[in-house]
Amino acid sequence: MSEGRWIGKPVKRVEDARLLTGRGTYIDDHPPVANVCHAAIVRSPHAHAKILGYDTAAASAMDGVTGVITGADVARHTKPFAVGVTAPVHYYCAATDRVRFVGEPVAVVVARNRYLAEDAAEHVQVGYEPLAVVLDPERALESDAPVLHEAVGSNLAGHRRLVYGDPDRAFREADVVLDERFSFPKYGSTPIETYGVIAKWDPLDEASRCSRRSSIHLTGTPSRIAASAISAMYG
Repeated sequence: MSEGRWIGKPVKRVEDARLLTGRGTYIDDHPPVANVCHAAIVRSPHAHAKILGYDTAAASAMDGVTGVITGADVARHTKPFAVGVTAPVHYYCAATDRVRFVGEPVAVVVARNRYLAEDAAEHVQVGYEPLAVVLDPERALESDAPVLHEAVGSNLAGHRRLVYGDPDRAFREADVVLDERFSFPKYGSTPIETYGVIAKWDPLDEASRCSRRSSIHLTGTPSRIAASAISAMYG
């Protein structure tokens, strides 16, 4: 369909009937899985801090807990994600050496049900050494700003200049030119259901040892996380 037939015209939604009648398919709609375990994530309370160590003894000893994965395990058993820039940014599914934002995962507790996992997650102790933070993105580009990724050497991970047509000529020939500075906050597209993954590990199935059902289109990412986590716990 040409662009002219879309712009400025209402587009009939095709998913409403399914969602409004309770026929949406989410992780909670999945048929019960036998002997399934649940994971709870331990998150950083700091915006920037070194991780000094973990104490998982209390959480591991709690009833129903089957395993605890820390950032150290993540570094040992997984590889960094692709980040879309050429700078050496090493970004894992959980913080491995330092945390770089409030809420960054630092450990995961796996237990026989969701409630046991969440209770045990509160007993995971993580040692931190708080580091300097910077809140303004332009301040972060200054030479004396705290650097998040030491291997990069600065907080500029990527810089691209995109030019289409002849903008210089367009400005020269324009009747009116407005010069203004605009700023906008960070934003994100939030789905009805957040990330969810159900993974099954079968060491006897050579074709598909780790099968999974996920609630997002980027199925490769959660499957790698799930496979790495299961492999780390059960060998």
